[in-house]
Amino acid sequence: LISFAAVAQFAPSLFGGMYWRGGTRLGAMAGLLLGFALWAYTLMLPSIAKSGWWSTDFLQYGPWGIAWLKPEQLLGLGGLDNLTHSLFWSLTVNLAAYVGLSLWRGPAPAEASQALLFVEVFKRNRNREPVFWRGRARVQDLVELAARFLGPARTQALFADYARRTGAQRIEQIVPDAQLVRHVEIALAGAIGSASARVMVASVADEDALVLEDVMQILDEASQLRAHSIELEQKSASLERATSELRAANAQLKSLDRLKDDFMSSVTHELRTPLTSIRALAELMADDPDMPLAQRQQFIGIIVTETERLSRLVNQVLDLAKIESGHAQWHNTDVDLVQLLEQAVQTTSEVFHERGARVELSVPDHPVVLRADPDRLTQVVLNLLTNASKYVPERT
Repeated sequence: LISFAAVAQFAPSLFGGMYWRGGTRLGAMAGLLLGFALWAYTLMLPSIAKSGWWSTDFLQYGPWGIAWLKPEQLLGLGGLDNLTHSLFWSLTVNLAAYVGLSLWRGPAPAEASQALLFVEVFKRNRNREPVFWRGRARVQDLVELAARFLGPARTQALFADYARRTGAQRIEQIVPDAQLVRHVEIALAGAIGSASARVMVASVADEDALVLEDVMQILDEASQLRAHSIELEQKSASLERATSELRAANAQLKSLDRLKDDFMSSVTHELRTPLTSIRALAELMADDPDMPLAQRQQFIGIIVTETERLSRLVNQVLDLAKIESGHAQWHNTDVDLVQLLEQAVQTTSEVFHERGARVELSVPDHPVVLRADPDRLTQVVLNLLTNASKYVPERT
């Protein structure tokens, strides 16, 4: 059990290295040192003391009489068996040191690249990732090496497949580059293990060390790729913004077009009502030259009133700001509803008269005042009366 607790100290660094890209060598070393120190203090030393090799006073009273430093009740934590107590403190401090120092210092570039290979091992396509290798190798040597461990038939299929994927007509035309060496090494690793495969490939491929110029070229290519990536992201964001602006402008244009159609339909209907009344009264006076003067004056007054309202409607048509704002302007004043209804009935009386019908108006004797736009309200009442005149039965 003591050995088990000691081996358990490798767990934070082991699992952190496989699943966490932020782990560092310094954090792992600090976690292991502190974990082993607490393991020795809380488990191994008490075991030695209980075997008679050491005094047990420090187990009962703590070192130098400090009770909260008792190895089996560290910081006053009791009620646990010795193994659980030791694992709790050693792994807690181990993990805290590993994570804390890793976050504080951060991984070095070399550590980050190595961590990336382990953490994202299943996300990377090893056959397509770039391989930075310089050296010399002969295709025939690699074929003979692979045939020794894989067999002639499997080796032939391996190289034929690689030739087909690289565009070579025959195996002899394959370019012996780093990708081919990596391809053969991966195939051999499945048969003899990765370490043995690396050694065997190195025996037939003469590898040259990377010089400073090669490293700088690799860094330049990486920098260019990063710059292109940032530029593409900026262009993509710019295109997204432009697309959003175009969508908004298109929606606004559609809304304005719909408002224009509604506005023109409403204005056409509003213009037809006063024109109909003016025409009916004018025709009535023209057909009856002997019309009494009082009635003629009444008809002329109605024509003048409808003409003024028609002028206001025309002015509203010319006001294009109403379309751009999306709503009409209202001019609310105190309106006598009784007077407005009587005037509307008088305006449309001849229209009903032509159909042999009459309108009976029943309103209070006193004024009924409300706050409204007189032109809009008059138009509503006239529209109702005009529509009624079209569908009212004759002689009613």
